[in-house]
Amino acid sequence: MPKRAKGKRYDFEVSCVAWGDLLGYGSMIESAKFHPKDKTTIQAIRRLKTFQQVAMGEASRTFRAMPINDGVAFFCDLSPRSSSVTADFLQRSITAFNKINTEDKKAGHPGMRMVISVGPRARIARPKRSSAHLRNILSRLTERLISPEHAVNEAFTASPVAGFVPALQANFGFTRAYLAESGGSRKGFKGANCFIDMSLFETPHPNWISFNKFIEWSDRGFDAVFGELLSADWTEAGSRSYSGITNTIDLANNLGMGNSYEIT
Repeated sequence: MPKRAKGKRYDFEVSCVAWGDLLGYGSMIESAKFHPKDKTTIQAIRRLKTFQQVAMGEASRTFRAMPINDGVAFFCDLSPRSSSVTADFLQRSITAFNKINTEDKKAGHPGMRMVISVGPRARIARPKRSSAHLRNILSRLTERLISPEHAVNEAFTASPVAGFVPALQANFGFTRAYLAESGGSRKGFKGANCFIDMSLFETPHPNWISFNKFIEWSDRGFDAVFGELLSADWTEAGSRSYSGITNTIDLANNLGMGNSYEIT
């Protein structure tokens, strides 16, 4: 089987993304006519704070997250050497989904829908900062308007770019997950459920994970089959060394990445 050279950086990675979105949040704000002091608006903001607090509580160095208002993306690059990375991401995503739904429904809200998908990701570096701000700092330092300590602190902490996440740029796994979730009920993704891209599993899928139904989805040139999650037995999955999860190199080939991902 072709393998990647250890430690070598490639132009493309296989990325797995779990995109979740609170159901009915927008309609809450709309019903309040976007008035900041309306009772429903205050309730919606409280709901948003709880959602973000729970979601960020699940994030870690190996399970990164990007919150966007009433949505959140969890993401990671899959490993060509071990299915355990894929399994760990799936387990953490489903755990986050369940915790968020538990808290949201406890407060009387409809919960969150999540879609987990996979796709190629191009490596895009963080854009270089403008030199204009640096020239401004140096000018004020030369004119003794600020101290050297202030200049260093400002250069270190100040950034004109907010929220740039390299791992989500040109990430087609993110695109697939976002489009599928946005399709909602009209595309077959109903209610506060978790939907998983079936390309992550071999055919037939392993018996340690089960689904209520399967959805054949297509949109804007993308197509995939998603399973509406019923349950997953991670103890059983671990005892079987996560058999039934698609090898990442096979995933890359299925996604049309070919030599851009693997090396012979």
